[in-house]
Amino acid sequence: MLKLLVVDYTADSRNKIVNRITQLQEDPSLDKVFLPSLSIKPVSVQELKFNSPPDIFLVGSELVENDISVISKIKKLFPDVPLLVELGRRRNDLAFIEDLVRLGADDTVSEDIEPLDFFKKLIVLCRRPRESSQGQLILVDSAKGGLGTTSIVAALGEALCSAGRKVALLDFDLSTQDLSRFLQTKPFVNENLQLLFDGARPVNEEFVQQCLVAVWEGEELYCMPPPHDREEFYDYSSMYPRTLLSILEILDETFDFVLVDSGSLIGVMLKTVYRVADKVIFVVNNDPASMYATVSKVNSVKGFLSPRAELMFLENRPLKGGLERGILTKELTAALAPEEFEWIRFQIPACRSAFKWPGSGDTMASRGSSGVKKSIKGVAALLSGEGEVDVTYEQKGFWRNFRKLSVKKEEEPIEIGDKEKVPLIEFAREQDSSIGRRMD
Repeated sequence: MLKLLVVDYTADSRNKIVNRITQLQEDPSLDKVFLPSLSIKPVSVQELKFNSPPDIFLVGSELVENDISVISKIKKLFPDVPLLVELGRRRNDLAFIEDLVRLGADDTVSEDIEPLDFFKKLIVLCRRPRESSQGQLILVDSAKGGLGTTSIVAALGEALCSAGRKVALLDFDLSTQDLSRFLQTKPFVNENLQLLFDGARPVNEEFVQQCLVAVWEGEELYCMPPPHDREEFYDYSSMYPRTLLSILEILDETFDFVLVDSGSLIGVMLKTVYRVADKVIFVVNNDPASMYATVSKVNSVKGFLSPRAELMFLENRPLKGGLERGILTKELTAALAPEEFEWIRFQIPACRSAFKWPGSGDTMASRGSSGVKKSIKGVAALLSGEGEVDVTYEQKGFWRNFRKLSVKKEEEPIEIGDKEKVPLIEFAREQDSSIGRRMD
């Protein structure tokens, strides 16, 4: 949700601007799915110092016609906030506009601006590059069920939380609520979240916080169970995608990491998450039956990624009778453009004890073998961008304390090369050359 502060000379002029914006929002020609949700607040110049920075200012024509220097005063108070100035019919000349820009105005609008033009300006001004202090939105997806997407989300959540990060896990398995049930974060169906999607409550920080459930007491790991499975999730004309964007924006400002389990998301809702994701972890394994599905889905969704987003492949639980890693990477490289994705060098090894994490009170990051723990820790380090992360897993249940004495040492993680990530095409070439040398 975008916070818009309307500043003008009198209360009457401020209210007129608010009413005009409300009318623009209700215009039937606008695409409601991608229309920004606005929180509009009229304030006087004297009240500005008592307000937190908004997403954008709209300064009325009456104020700038009486005192144009107010633009520089607002810019000094809030130097990083875009400033939009409404121009009246009397002062719409180029000389006046040049003075406004020199004092700090970012753009201007006329009193009779068309709805589409107004929201175009709003979106362009507010979608500036984010500050590095804000969190990362990471989507974990796969081509089909059973590849371990939910397990990866839970494990990375625990690893990042154990390393001191504040983490939110989003469960979008609308029909079975796997992530929420496996972590035992009740209620499994999120009525508070449903109220936000239905428009019964405004999307603000307070109500979004009410949709989150602490996974473990005293730790900064939270889970957001899914709402009801409604037809609106698959309807391109519904407001659900716009509401989802507003929820993700609030979470992104509150948490260091937001991990999304794609679950049963399809259509416009899945496209929405892909558009705003900072990173996408695409989970694969070496089962030949999953190859076509992986190539097909990646080709269908990669066009929705933002230019700054990263698409990474992570191999989870390789099968004993499946494709060798070299063949797997070579096949994916041949089917997809190698410059558009990278391969995470850590491979999550198969582990019997890790498979039993659902409902145990922990995740496979702490329940699994030393190989699983090291791999999950390595992936968490890549996501944090800070090299090695310091992760210490705590025992959270009786069975873990009992079983850790008897669990056999499992396969160590497989690493490729010395770099944190190796592009598929480079790895495939190395494999080809090494195979050729062995044949010689």
